[in-house]
Amino acid sequence: MDMKTRKFIMTGLLLLIAALGFVSCKKDKTESPFKSSAAGINTKGLDYYIKIAETLQSKQQPAQAEWDSLFATPFYKLYFGAGVTTPEAQKNEMSLVYKEQTLTSEQQKQYAHHLDYKNNLSKLKSYSASVKDGSVRTELKKYLYPYLPARLQKDELIPTIYYTYYFAEEANGLPDMILQDALLAYKADSYAKGVLSAHEAFHSVTTASLTKRLKISLTDAANPQSVLVNTLSGIAQEGVADLIDKDILTNANSPVSSQFQALMVNEDQLSRNYISRINAALIKYNRNEPLDNQQPVSGFAGHQPGRFMGKVIQQAGLIEELKVDVENPFLFIYTYNKAASQSNGMYPVLSAEAINFLKAAEQQMIKPL
Repeated sequence: MDMKTRKFIMTGLLLLIAALGFVSCKKDKTESPFKSSAAGINTKGLDYYIKIAETLQSKQQPAQAEWDSLFATPFYKLYFGAGVTTPEAQKNEMSLVYKEQTLTSEQQKQYAHHLDYKNNLSKLKSYSASVKDGSVRTELKKYLYPYLPARLQKDELIPTIYYTYYFAEEANGLPDMILQDALLAYKADSYAKGVLSAHEAFHSVTTASLTKRLKISLTDAANPQSVLVNTLSGIAQEGVADLIDKDILTNANSPVSSQFQALMVNEDQLSRNYISRINAALIKYNRNEPLDNQQPVSGFAGHQPGRFMGKVIQQAGLIEELKVDVENPFLFIYTYNKAASQSNGMYPVLSAEAINFLKAAEQQMIKPL
């Protein structure tokens, strides 16, 4: 299975887990041979990867216990649980990349992210040592807290940050852990320490808070209420989280700017189209009419039109109004619509019918503060 397919499957899995609040990350009781980390920081996934990579580079075979330790870390457990690959396949990949001197062009393409790690192994080893002090948790709050109400500005609400080899430069904020590709985190932190973690922490904190307030179960993907909440949550969460980091990380001087360029391509027009489709879909929901599944209402897991809508809210000076109940995806839509309504036609506005439907649905689905 190629890297693009793996990335698609794993990202989808993690987003589903985040939306449903299913992850239960038990405390890791495995003894670690590495320097201990500050509370809320876990580099074991990265450290075991580096140790195995160094052993393979020295033409030695890692002990099975070392492989077992790597594969027991949270990301690998999720990855294998998805059925995308097996521990044996991952052993073969790392052995090939780190023991062989020459790879074919196809292998170089297939194992590109491993090769990026191989070329940056010493930097990643130093990075692992540096993040263990936990200072990134202090830094991320500078970016995160301006977008959270006081009731959610608590360190204990930010779950442990796990640094790991991630098969692609990805990161996910789940209800009880933040998973970050260590190479992506290293690059981002070298430019603006903590801002990437702040984006993911926003997802973690708000998803956990929203999950506690839901009146409905989100486990049934065929349930229209589940679909509605999951869709709006994706848009709303990325809409605010992207305000935290994207202007910084997409700057021309950012070492990770290329990772986010796809989100920006024709973003304005695509977002306007998505908002029109959202309006049409909500009207159909209200009238019990069948939806057009060939017309998606968002792209990139909600980044479009989320970021567009978030920026409209920000430009209208309504962030403080949104912060009051920031985890509530319905409020995000209402606040955007208020901002758009004040724009003298610059931005698309949802209809009164669509908004009234959402207000009725909100009462059925989410407990008030």
